[in-house]
Amino acid sequence: TAYGSAAGLSVIAAPGASLSLYICKGSLHNRAATETVVSLRDGAAGTIRFTANLALDGGGTLFDFGSRGWKLTANTALVADIGQASVDVNITQYYIAA
Repeated sequence: TAYGSAAGLSVIAAPGASLSLYICKGSLHNRAATETVVSLRDGAAGTIRFTANLALDGGGTLFDFGSRGWKLTANTALVADIGQASVDVNITQYYIAA
């Protein structure tokens, strides 16, 4: 689980040379009194694969990329861009590094 309040927050670190993260499912929850948008991307400058608008005070959403998961580029971190700098977002994910 990661907590953050900025763009480019590394949620899961890069797994190492020749390994890729497979993001299977997870949840996003906004703990702040401000609505925000959160995007999950393949590395700091990679493709955005999921975006959610999170309501204030506990608004959240689930994401599911299926049993095979979303395969990130080899040795690349899962990154979240959080739209509002003053919010606190809880990100929980289930993944495999292979």
